[in-house]
Amino acid sequence: FLRLALEDVRPWFKVRAFQTHKVVTYNQCLPVNCMVKRARGEILILNHSDVFPCTRFTLKKIWNIQKEKGRFLIPLFFFNICTRKEWGGPLINGASMPKRFFEAIRGFDERFYGGPSEDIDLINRLKRKFGMENNREIQFIHTDPLTNVAPRMNQAPWKPGLGVGESEFNYKWLYERNNRLVNENGARPPDAVNPSGWGELDTLEEISL
Repeated sequence: FLRLALEDVRPWFKVRAFQTHKVVTYNQCLPVNCMVKRARGEILILNHSDVFPCTRFTLKKIWNIQKEKGRFLIPLFFFNICTRKEWGGPLINGASMPKRFFEAIRGFDERFYGGPSEDIDLINRLKRKFGMENNREIQFIHTDPLTNVAPRMNQAPWKPGLGVGESEFNYKWLYERNNRLVNENGARPPDAVNPSGWGELDTLEEISL
């Protein structure tokens, strides 16, 4: 599916890839922040490799809207490819914005571990600073249940530094921890996250695909 995703965007973008020897599993915030800081374009589309635009005109629509007037844009998102069930609220899949919006709020909060909630936090902070527009003509679809990303983010393993013992660590604890971060960030300015820096990994190396 990563290969399919790459082929889908190649006509529009120059694809760049990086690798690192440091373990950043279960923290998608740091890798995304790293890639956004190194992206050379002015328009940003956030998306997972198992989510695809519904038509070949989707990226052109996003490009035209963002070039005309930059905004934080949320598409219509179908969570299930078989039923075309619509997701009930905003998610980051297919969300687009000028890159400067993402930079202005210092990206994803890199304290998030596993999932969920890191995308909800980003959406909340972007919405507070720049507003948010839903566009149902722009549509993305998730390949679930045909694919199942393994290991899933909600199966993130215990690690030192989380503030909980390994025997007490479970998904419920992680869910509550991440939601506390959402609430904490909601009471602070949108750009108050990552005060020591964001999107930095000293072992990144660009590779060819």
